[in-house]
Amino acid sequence: MSQITESQATTLGQLALEQINDLVYVVDRQLRFVYINETACRILGYAREELLSAGAAVIGTGEPSLQPTGSEPTAGWNIGEQYTAEMSLLSRGGRVVPVEISVRVIEHNGEPLQLIVARDIGERKRLEEKVNARLGRFRTLAENSPDCIMHLDAQLRCTYANPAFKQLLEGLQDAQIVGQSVESFLAAPVSNRLEVIERLCKVVSDRALQEYEIHLSTAGSERVYLARAVPEFDFRGELVGVISTARDITPLKRMESELASRAREFHTLVEHLPDVVVRYDLQLRRTYVNAAFHVAHGTTDADVLGKHPGDGSRLTESGSVAVEALLRQTFATRVPCDHEFALPAKDGKTFYWHLRVIPEFDESGVAISLLTVWYEVTERKHLLASLDRMAYHDALTGIANRALLVERISKGVKTADRRCDALALLFIDLDGFKVVNDRWGHEAGDAVLVAIAQRLQSVVRESDTVARFGGDEFVIVLGESCGAVTLTAAIERVSAAISEPILWKGTVLRIGASVGLARYPEDGTDAHTLLKRADESMYCEKARRQSRAGRFG
Repeated sequence: MSQITESQATTLGQLALEQINDLVYVVDRQLRFVYINETACRILGYAREELLSAGAAVIGTGEPSLQPTGSEPTAGWNIGEQYTAEMSLLSRGGRVVPVEISVRVIEHNGEPLQLIVARDIGERKRLEEKVNARLGRFRTLAENSPDCIMHLDAQLRCTYANPAFKQLLEGLQDAQIVGQSVESFLAAPVSNRLEVIERLCKVVSDRALQEYEIHLSTAGSERVYLARAVPEFDFRGELVGVISTARDITPLKRMESELASRAREFHTLVEHLPDVVVRYDLQLRRTYVNAAFHVAHGTTDADVLGKHPGDGSRLTESGSVAVEALLRQTFATRVPCDHEFALPAKDGKTFYWHLRVIPEFDESGVAISLLTVWYEVTERKHLLASLDRMAYHDALTGIANRALLVERISKGVKTADRRCDALALLFIDLDGFKVVNDRWGHEAGDAVLVAIAQRLQSVVRESDTVARFGGDEFVIVLGESCGAVTLTAAIERVSAAISEPILWKGTVLRIGASVGLARYPEDGTDAHTLLKRADESMYCEKARRQSRAGRFG
């Protein structure tokens, strides 16, 4: 290829300047642009003609000139002079562009010109800020950490030690530690110094983490630290240092000496508890059961250890599924919980158990097992159910008492109001009941009340409530579809059921009834008012019937 001419070389040079990614421009001593490349125009957001006519001040950020700060007036304009610096340029939109400039003073037509090549270092600056921020956070954490933190170079010379580490070494100063090898400053207080140095050397040779203990002998005490040393690599994967942390585990070590005796005490206590105690691992397999478990399930350790809740026990399939779900929930929440279960055993009986589940953690706070304590509450559940029934049911007839009646009415009023529906009460007073009591005694009267209660329950819907209001008075709460036709039919069914003869010890007893009616919301909007209106209606009905009987008697 033939040599290019000087004109061609100039053209190629200018083309190259236009194509490079750096900003290139030339200014004279009046800071007027003589030349500016396309990259500079694009980054700064100006047309070339705008910049050539406006001058360099338009892209400045307040610098009086491009010459080095603090120099003589002629500095920066001597032919052949060159320097580098960092500065900021201002784009059209006001964005500040940090750049690194390389300046060379050239001569043109006898005048000095500055040829400036500027490289956008915004990304580098942002990365530097992030790195500095991270280093600042690390330094803050390290300086305030209760753990001992030390950084060593690849030759195991200390480059940094935080206050906790210096305190560990009886208050040594930076001058006594930084730049020194570990052999020098670990000599006096560390009783297992050779082992510690060996482990640090192993981090370097194996390029892998090492964990070890540091035994420190100080005035009047012996302390133990758990140390962790990790290798540090640069971006090429070359080992450049070691980071070591150490935590005082002296209290933990003291606890270890107590754990064995406490474990024996725990074992003795648990083995003689009447409650069932079971420990499960992360896979929900039993790792321990006490003697009470074997008594309850008729098993041995060989039958149940290493198995899931449903294996080797008297739990049904549904019961074992429920227990496993609770154990998994406790592992997930890491919070102790209490639950009661009705668990049918394989012999058909139902037993009630209170289950306490307690997560157990290792020294790092990781849940490693569950301890469960079971105690049977069957008798308590039956007693509570009996007390609840006594509180809300009539002892003689077994139907709802006045307390439950008022609760059902109040609940029915809210439901009716929400559904824009009706609610009705039938207040029933038995006619002729006093005659039965006086002639045949209270035993016959009680039999009548039980029979009437059963008959009333048989003629109402499942959603209705039959209650004994007191003495020979009953109340029926009709909760749905309480139209006139429905109420008339209900009253007729009630009257017919009550008027049926009752056979008691070979004697036929006959009872009648007066039935009063109250409707929500016409007759009242609360339980008290509705009961009062129904009672008044019943007495009106009784008086009407007695009056009619007198006229035709």
